[in-house]
Amino acid sequence: MRNLLLKMIVLLLANCVSTTGYTQKNDIPVSELPAEARKLTEEYVNILKIGTLDDAELNFAQLAGGDLIDEDGITLREDVKPDALKRDRSNLKFYAQPLQIVRVQMFSKKASGVGLGEIKGTLYKIWLARKDDTTGKPSYISVIVPSENSQVKTAKIVEIGRF
Repeated sequence: MRNLLLKMIVLLLANCVSTTGYTQKNDIPVSELPAEARKLTEEYVNILKIGTLDDAELNFAQLAGGDLIDEDGITLREDVKPDALKRDRSNLKFYAQPLQIVRVQMFSKKASGVGLGEIKGTLYKIWLARKDDTTGKPSYISVIVPSENSQVKTAKIVEIGRF
């Protein structure tokens, strides 16, 4: 019984450490985030701030890739605007302005999408700070910087809707 209790305490403490801001597997220093991934993140946040949701959809389509676009490599999937894009636009008010990147995770050899929109390369989860810790934890967007063998040759945002 005592061993079981001890194991439960250890598991509980391990879970607390993994969720309280300590570095985790795949974390890299924010300063090592590639400039093109940082620029895409800033452009995305600026798109969310200006104009209507329709304007955001048109402008974001140029930055999106992978699973966010159709096989043609150009058109946003039907569910991106009413779901993920709308959610991020509505919740942007809870995030620090100017933009503050608080954490970056890097994953090698990742792929997203199909057809002409498929992108292969290094995926970066870019975590953005909230205005105030009482409004929740940081959230992220994901960007893939393409490898040499990718059909898509420029970095693209491949995951949104987490704000």
